[in-house]
Amino acid sequence: MVMTSDNEGMQKIIDAGKLDQWIADNIKWVRDTFGSDNVVGAALHMDERTPHLHIAVVPIVTSERKKKAR
Repeated sequence: MVMTSDNEGMQKIIDAGKLDQWIADNIKWVRDTFGSDNVVGAALHMDERTPHLHIAVVPIVTSERKKKAR
């Protein structure tokens, strides 16, 4: 998933020195929502006009998987 805002909103976060907190808040929300074990990576992209955070979530299946009947 991609976490971001419009360019002006992200620039306000950066100018206020709150980018690290914004990143931490987003990762916390994803972990709380999907489970910490399911969050496998996060990468901040600052190379485009609007900074954004990519977070990779992969569901961990612990129960028996059932194949769809064909």
